[in-house]
Amino acid sequence: MKSHWQSVFPSLGETRDGVVQFDPDNLEAAGGAETYRVLATELPGLVEHMEPDNPGMHTTGSVDYGILIEGKITLEVDDDGECVDLEPGDIVIQNGTRHA
Repeated sequence: MKSHWQSVFPSLGETRDGVVQFDPDNLEAAGGAETYRVLATELPGLVEHMEPDNPGMHTTGSVDYGILIEGKITLEVDDDGECVDLEPGDIVIQNGTRHA
């Protein structure tokens, strides 16, 4: 799904929503060149927020809501490496938090 937005991140006063699916069989490839190419195409503006030395780690200037619909995932938060295991029904709200 290619977005028509200039960026997946909303401008002041705007809201964006979308569904992101992570392939559990391909998580070790996260951060590779192909991953970044796909992100740049499907989620414009995201790659510019990613940290090149920390695959997946990024910070946004928006309020981000994450709602886990199915499966399990681990959220890494900020510089201390704290990890939170999330399960279906968990909701995460972040405002400028460094995370992966």
